Amino acid sequence: MSVDAWKFPRLVHLPSRVGRKPISIPDITQFSVVTRSLFGVGCTTPTQAYSTSAYNELFLLDLDLPEHSSHPRRVLARVARDVKTRSDISLESEVATMVYVRQHCENIPVPTVYGYCPTRDNLIGQPFCIVSFTEGMDMAGVPWEALPLQTKLIGIRDFAKVVSQLSQLHFKAIGSIYFKFSDSKRQIPVGFTLGPASWFKPESAARAAAFQHDRGPWKTAAQWLRASVDDEAQFIEKLPALALETSNYNEGSDRRWSLARRTLPKFRDRILDFRDDPFDQCATGPFALGHMDLNPWYFD
Repeated sequence: MSVDAWKFPRLVHLPSRVGRKPISIPDITQFSVVTRSLFGVGCTTPTQAYSTSAYNELFLLDLDLPEHSSHPRRVLARVARDVKTRSDISLESEVATMVYVRQHCENIPVPTVYGYCPTRDNLIGQPFCIVSFTEGMDMAGVPWEALPLQTKLIGIRDFAKVVSQLSQLHFKAIGSIYFKFSDSKRQIPVGFTLGPASWFKPESAARAAAFQHDRGPWKTAAQWLRASVDDEAQFIEKLPALALETSNYNEGSDRRWSLARRTLPKFRDRILDFRDDPFDQCATGPFALGHMDLNPWYFD
């Protein structure tokens, strides 16, 4: 299959079967059904996660391909963890952002996204996407530290070039990237659009039910800043028990909790009124601003 065939990923629609009880969440036995819908072949069921982070689990999938197939022989399933699905992080926005960068920054090695499902209503049981797989290592830990200094410098310079290219992307407002569709079934993207911020605000459903939940997009940096701070201030004020429960409790959390309760409302009230500012360069970028977060648990 040509590269252009994967210019936009496919929306995977594989609802869970009525009466079938998944063996686990995510249900790793169903990855074969997903790859069959995308590539026409099944895959070997993984025995364990390839890698796990706070928000995602990664599973390496070996496709059951004939010898001369043009499809990739190995792909990666990126599955959202529960803490992520209960936040404002949008898997659709993550996928759209990857595709956008791939199309607008050709020198940045972004994985190809073959397919995705942004909701839990699927055989896997969690939002997921299927992306191309490339060997590599984290820029931390023993393997990285064991590299020669010159090799590290090359890697750091390459990373700096990536950040520099991303900083050149500008938009009409502050928000997150989503696909634009021309059909009501949202099957085939025709481009991109800016939408609500995809950021880590835990327990987003509870927040939306308890108070006005402004996720943008915003025209000025002041609007973005006030919305982000106000969201956390109201979370602490109106849902204190839930806010404390989701605060990643560890050593020093009591101090941060006390500090956040005192300072966030004051910080919010001192943010200047919104106004058009010709020097407000953040209103159209940089690229990363729409994904920043003012979660008080990051304050130190």
